Amino acid sequence: MTLDREDAVATSVLADFTCRPARPDDFASVVRLYEEWGYGGRVEADDVMTVLEAGARVIGVVRLACDHDCTVLRGMYICPAWRGRGLGRQLLLQAVAGVSRDIYCLPYAHLEAFYRQAGFEICSEGEAPAFLRERVAAYRWTGKSYLIMHRVGSRH
Repeated sequence: MTLDREDAVATSVLADFTCRPARPDDFASVVRLYEEWGYGGRVEADDVMTVLEAGARVIGVVRLACDHDCTVLRGMYICPAWRGRGLGRQLLLQAVAGVSRDIYCLPYAHLEAFYRQAGFEICSEGEAPAFLRERVAAYRWTGKSYLIMHRVGSRH
């Protein structure tokens, strides 16, 4: 997937943590994290992944996936032992930096403020693409509350 980034995303370092674009050899670590989490989504070859490392261990991941010609932020995950340190914010900001296309996400409702800090806004269901409306309706069968959020791309 091509995201039309303004510049190549640089690696950012936060203390002993590194947030960087994923390399092909990160795939196994990402799959392991998703299995630990119980995440059922698939990683596709054209997904653009950003990983967070502590030393040489991947402890966080987020993907930008092309779905129905839309860019969708998917599979945001930080290992529980590393949460509450601002690392998820760093990972999210790195993943969306310089992306010129609009991005959608379907977060849990209690994470609204977290996604707003990266420029996402609530999208009315009437304005959202049909496939996302259908997906969020299916997710709500779990009994959890979800939102459809949208971030306007960084066009210059």
